[in-house]
Amino acid sequence: MKAYRIPALVGTVLLVGMVAAVGSAQPAGFNTPQQVLSRLDRLHKAGMELGKLAQTNGSSPKVKAFAKQVAQFHRQGEQRVKAVAKKESITLVEPMPINDRDRENMTAQNATMNELRNLKGKEFDHQYLTTVIQGRENALPILKQILPQVEDQKAKAVLSQVITQLEHQLDTAKKLLSTETK
Repeated sequence: MKAYRIPALVGTVLLVGMVAAVGSAQPAGFNTPQQVLSRLDRLHKAGMELGKLAQTNGSSPKVKAFAKQVAQFHRQGEQRVKAVAKKESITLVEPMPINDRDRENMTAQNATMNELRNLKGKEFDHQYLTTVIQGRENALPILKQILPQVEDQKAKAVLSQVITQLEHQLDTAKKLLSTETK
């Protein structure tokens, strides 16, 4: 297996993307920067698409405002991914599933996106918020487990900031789910 030298901050961006996309710190067959960055790019594009859908399909102004903030988070993440890819001369590609679990996750994500495209009003708001909550609840425990293992202080600071943002998004989504979708 080829070893890759990647600056610590870039490594943190890659690690966050890998965890968010697959759900574990070191899955087999998922070990190149191109694979990780491509998955992270896909994740951010989906987050931005969900934000756009919320603007047209949602009904609650509070959910729409929240979706706009989440989409901005993903837009900034996508810009960082593209910057890293450019700096490291990495071509982003459409990610392929690496195992059966990954294939199931990708299929479920596509099904959720298709479902959301067809929902309107409070039904959309409810499913959108549920999707955000599930995503954050899946990613946060893994990221928190990884945080103490990160030795580079700049990388640790970036990861800590991402965790804080995701926790805030999780709390906000839960509050909105209980107040805006009834």
